[in-house]
This record gives sequence, C-alpha cells and structure tokens, in this order.
Amino acid sequence: MYRSTELFFKPEENCRQYTNNLAGIYSEMTSFEQAFLCGILREKRPKKIVEIGVAAGGTTAVMLEAIKLLDLETEIYSVDLAEQWYRTGKKPTGFLITEFYGDYEKHSLMLGKSIPHVIEEIGAGIDMLILDTTHCLPGELLDFMICYPFLDRNCTVILHDITENLLTGRDNDIATKLLFDVIKADKWYMHDTERNLYGQSNIAAFQMNEKTKESIEDLFSGLSMTWQYHFKEEEEKAYLRIIEKYYGAERKNALENILHAQRYVHLKKMIASHYRLDDEWLKMKWAHEKKDVYLYGAGFWAEQYIKYAKHNDLPIRGMVVSDDQDTGPEENGKFPVVHLNSLQAAPEQCVFILALDHKHFSQIKRNMSAKGYYNYM
Repeated sequence: MYRSTELFFKPEENCRQYTNNLAGIYSEMTSFEQAFLCGILREKRPKKIVEIGVAAGGTTAVMLEAIKLLDLETEIYSVDLAEQWYRTGKKPTGFLITEFYGDYEKHSLMLGKSIPHVIEEIGAGIDMLILDTTHCLPGELLDFMICYPFLDRNCTVILHDITENLLTGRDNDIATKLLFDVIKADKWYMHDTERNLYGQSNIAAFQMNEKTKESIEDLFSGLSMTWQYHFKEEEEKAYLRIIEKYYGAERKNALENILHAQRYVHLKKMIASHYRLDDEWLKMKWAHEKKDVYLYGAGFWAEQYIKYAKHNDLPIRGMVVSDDQDTGPEENGKFPVVHLNSLQAAPEQCVFILALDHKHFSQIKRNMSAKGYYNYM
C-alpha cells in the first residue's frame, strides 16, 4: 500500500500573495503537487535538500517559503544544466527565487553544470532529493544513480512528472515512473483531483530503506532501455567518472557499453529515417550488393552512412559530389572523394546511396542520369 501525506498548501498560498499569483503561473507544479511536496517536506523536516531541475524557480521559491514557515535550518542546492530559462531563453534559470521570494543564505543555485560535475562539491548527507528534469531516459534514472552514494540511507526522493507520458502523449516520458516502480523503498502516492488523469497523480515520493540497495542492479539494467538523448563527450566522461569512483570499474564498463549501444541505436534510427525504410532492409541489400557502392555526398549524412557501414562491415567504394562542390580532403574517412565528372566507374558497375538532404535528391538524380548513372540502392 502506498502512503499518503497531509497536503501543505500554505507555502504556495503565501507565494501567490507575494507575487500576485505569478508564482503559480511559472511553477512547473500544480497546487496539489506543490502541496504534496511541501507536505512531505513538513513530515520529513530534511536538513539537506538537492533539487535537480529548476526551470523558472517557482517551486524552489515555494519550498523556501515552506522551510521558513517550518522554522527549519535546511541547506538546499538547486542544480540545472541550463543557465537560461528553457521556455524563453530571455531570463536566467531560477529567476523567481530572488525576484519572488528573496534571499536565503543556505540556498545554492548551481547552473550550467549537470549533477556529476557538482555532486562531490555538494557532498554526502543528502536527506531529500527532488528529481524533475527530462523525464525521458537516461534522465532521472541516471541522475539518481549519480546521487545515490551521497544520499542518507533514509533519504526521501520526490519524483515529479511520473505520468508525463499520459499528459503529453509522448511515449518516452517514463524515466521518473520507471524509477518509482523499480526502486525498493517506502512509497508515497496520492490521487490528484486537479488534473484530468482519471485518478492518476503526476507526483510521487519514496524513502530509501534497507532494501533499496537491492534495486541498484535493476536500475543499471533499466539504463539499457532506449535513450531519447545523448551526452557530449565531456558529459559522458563526468558520468563515467562518478560511476567508476563510487560503483567500481565493472559498473563503469557496463555503462560504457550501454553508451556505445545507445549511440548505435540512435544511428540506426537516423539512417532508417533518412533512408525511409527499415535499416535492416538497407543492411541486407547492401551486404548482398554485387556492384560497387558509392555514397553521393560528403557532408553530415555521408558521415552517418560511413559510421553505419563501419559498424556493420559494409563496403564503400568511394564518395561522389557534384562538380560545383568542394571535395574537401582528398579522402573522407579513408574513402576517396571525387566529382561526378571525374568518376571513372562504369554505370553498370556501381550503385549509389544518396547521402545528402532529401531536398537535393531530384536535382542530383537529373545530373546523374545525364551522365548515364541510374542505379540507386
């Protein structure tokens, strides 16, 4: 059975009075969700809160008001990768915290860095963690893994947007729900009557206990589900460093393998979208093609097809560009790049993959047919 908490509406009501209701507009949480959050806060009286995902800062302002009303001496760290409010880009992330609430000396706003870059600076003893970021994988699942070594063993974790997939219709918005369902812990969940979700709630919480450690292997396994976004190299290194330092080399290697697999899945999806047929069909045709395979193009899409070919050990004879295009380096990825007029291959001996934007296809085919080339994969 899920637990419930006594909803605590007063902090949001006060913030609305301070700001002529603007805090309610800018907060990413409804009144019920903020009252649930503040109810848990009142029940648990945390000493050290980490919030990942700040946006405008409306919810942070409400939490600070709750801390004041409860006369707590709570440290709070608000972390967000975005330095500008993601909805407009015209205001700094967290602008409501100072504009609508004011200063709180024990609050730290940490912008422009993801959680693995700052978690060691924040340090151990975190007894409340609030996860409200991307909602799609790896998202909150991986961020929880990064925070876990720094969490108090009885830490309370609040998850927002656990039914984001129902609210938006985006099938992949499942990261927080997956974490809530997989984790072994004491759990809080209350039906929300404010949203038309047929009794479902968009916010939940769990408190870690002696069984939570048993869930870690399952959470790592969950990271093998399809990711919806990918990290830059610097971010990958930051996540891998924390995983290796606090979980060991074996788990770091496992995550590294997942990263490689996720990049290839992303590549397959890109190729299928561009080729407009299943990539397995392309791979089968390519592997059994008797003619020499050329890529027409030497830009972004050609790079993707080269990566795909290398991963699947598929042959590429060379790359062709239009006569008015720069061939760039003499070779691109170890494949020669030549102008169409300079191509020596006989039409009956070669087949082309059009590795460029679709808007150019018609003109390229006209140019090639004028030279006698008609074979396309």
